[in-house]
Amino acid sequence: MISQNKSLHDIFFHWKQKMRPEELILAYSKYSQGNIEGAEEMLTKHGLPSAVLTEMQYVHVWNVHSHFADPVNCDINKPPEKWHVVAVIPVRGQSRGIPRKALASLAGRTLLEHAVEKCRRSRYINRIIVDTDDKEIAESARQTGAETPYLRPLELATDRAILQDVHRFELYWLEVRERYFHDFFFMVSATHPLCPAQEMDNALEHLFESDAKNLATVAKHTEQGKEFFDQQGERIDIPEDAGRLYGQCGAFALWSRHPTYYLPKAVYQPLFGHIPHSLPHVLRPEYGLDIDTPLDLKLCENWLNRSRLVHTSTPSDIAGFLNASLLDKSEGTSSLGAVIWIEACDKEYFFFSRPVLYYVLKAVMEIRCFGSVILAGKNPASEAIAKDTGLKLCSKLPFTEKGQINPEAEYEIRHTLGPDIKDIVLINGRAPLLSTAFIRKFIEHYERGGRKALCSVSPPRTNPYWLKYIKNNQIHSVLEETIGFRQELPQTMHLDGVLTAYSADKGKKVEALFHLPQNEALIIRDKLDLIRAITISNESGNPFYKS
Repeated sequence: MISQNKSLHDIFFHWKQKMRPEELILAYSKYSQGNIEGAEEMLTKHGLPSAVLTEMQYVHVWNVHSHFADPVNCDINKPPEKWHVVAVIPVRGQSRGIPRKALASLAGRTLLEHAVEKCRRSRYINRIIVDTDDKEIAESARQTGAETPYLRPLELATDRAILQDVHRFELYWLEVRERYFHDFFFMVSATHPLCPAQEMDNALEHLFESDAKNLATVAKHTEQGKEFFDQQGERIDIPEDAGRLYGQCGAFALWSRHPTYYLPKAVYQPLFGHIPHSLPHVLRPEYGLDIDTPLDLKLCENWLNRSRLVHTSTPSDIAGFLNASLLDKSEGTSSLGAVIWIEACDKEYFFFSRPVLYYVLKAVMEIRCFGSVILAGKNPASEAIAKDTGLKLCSKLPFTEKGQINPEAEYEIRHTLGPDIKDIVLINGRAPLLSTAFIRKFIEHYERGGRKALCSVSPPRTNPYWLKYIKNNQIHSVLEETIGFRQELPQTMHLDGVLTAYSADKGKKVEALFHLPQNEALIIRDKLDLIRAITISNESGNPFYKS
């Protein structure tokens, strides 16, 4: 048996001439997870006996227990200034959407620099490690002041690598190779540059005050539709009790040894009660922005410049851009009626040089196929438009909070449209990227389909397989099947609430779906939506949106 007075470095890592320390830690990680065959195969290739793994496990366990046997190290009242808080930033060299993504520039600094600086600004983090397989990224990390004690094994650097395996490798490197034992362990994403250090500090305090052992982030989900479909149009069932939905978010994760330290769950749970699987920490939508494509990078850049791009308007501002001359383009003899419905918002925004609400009204009038056009949803913005254009205004919105046709609004809408209108097209007034061409295609689809109730669907910004809900202070997946890799996510659609058509003499239950591109279906309800629309418009080079 190995002497307990010798360090692991002295006992095991003198073999580094035969086997890199990173590979030995990877083998031990596999061994500890029960993949004994895989671990032994790694050692055999380097002429090392499999007994090395057994001895490593013995000394590892001994060192953990020895460390926490010291009352100073397991004191639950240890002051924060004595906490060991490490932040590990995992960065792959072979990223998919943007090659060498960590070195991409945002506001004059690389994403990696943003991540390291964020950790440095934390009140609690006192050690920063960049975990990468790429030598150039490692050198860049060292220039920022971060540590790079190892190069991640290539086996854990593919786009199929599981993040839990990466975390386990990082943990074992620190505990086995360095005998460093954390109180709190952050895994921080380099591709979420908008999430600030203060949010990580808030999460640590949140976890410290709970009885949970780890914490995961979710982002507020701003898309309102909860009805999802696969590519064949089959409905994807969402649990009725799911409540508010959140997007899966990898901005950061946090593990803690507080308050149980090295006590096993079997001992801790009878003493202290239930241990939440993963304490949820909810982030603002912009904090959850993950850079995967060049468009995402531009979106984050525009968000940082939002003071220059975002301009709000008042109802009187809106009225100045909307006038009755637009109405001259309506033919007035069609049996189609258009209802431009307008939700109340805290602020009215300008989209480039005009109010957001201007664009849908302009698109509707340019189609020249509606016998009547009215507004729905009484609020200061819609009242200003009605007053300036002479369009009639229904007080109630055509949809309920659950997205169903509002029976209380139905009679008023029909009465306001007039007796000659047989088919109703509901159009969301806050979708400024919705073009005349797609409204016309939607109407043609409706008429070719025998005037069956038709709704628009579009790809959701968050795939339903990555949607979460919170119940009993725990994070749950909306769908039973979990998909961890972005490239394996199936294409899905959601009821976006942009376009709906139904006939007076047929049922209102949705019988057909019309596919809208995701950009056309973008609804502007807040500042982030506006920045997203500006980014899409700029990158598309479409001058219509700037007119």
